[in-house]
Amino acid sequence: MTGRVWKKKYTIIAVALVILVAFRLLLPWMVLRYANRTLANMDGYYGYVDDIDITLYRGAYQLDSLYINKVDSVTGEHTPFFSADRIDLSVEWRALFQGALVGELTLAAPKLRFTKNKAEIGQVAKDTTDFRRLLKDFMPLRVNRFEVFQGSIHYIDSTAVPIVDISLQDAHIVAQNLKNTTDDGEKLPSTIR
Repeated sequence: MTGRVWKKKYTIIAVALVILVAFRLLLPWMVLRYANRTLANMDGYYGYVDDIDITLYRGAYQLDSLYINKVDSVTGEHTPFFSADRIDLSVEWRALFQGALVGELTLAAPKLRFTKNKAEIGQVAKDTTDFRRLLKDFMPLRVNRFEVFQGSIHYIDSTAVPIVDISLQDAHIVAQNLKNTTDDGEKLPSTIR
């Protein structure tokens, strides 16, 4: 009788283990599918992610080769707006040990491209709101640390003569303590370098 009980317990443990392993193997695919569906359904924009890696022990996931294009509502033409080789979204462990549950966001080789076109003020406000919602969809924690490696920002006006193409290249930006999780006694404890 005790042999049956042990056999039943081992069977339950083995089934639970198989289910957990299967879930872990399917998790990146499910998250990738959700991300691409979310990026494809943005008003006025279209985005795509090539791959997503999940690192459970770090409380993190990485988006590989992300791009977002602005879509012309009349012609359907895509104009590059944002891309990044890799985006790492994770729990900030240092802040967690101080009692705050916040995240950190690291972007490798991001490119932000602004092009001149006529925009209504209401449209700009709507775009800003949509991207804040998108960030919240991808990063449910409040971002406390933000870092950019080899970033670039472009402004392009192809209607001007000569064509205007102004850019900032190879930017390294680090912003820390954005949610004021550490109180250094300073008036503004957040830092940006």
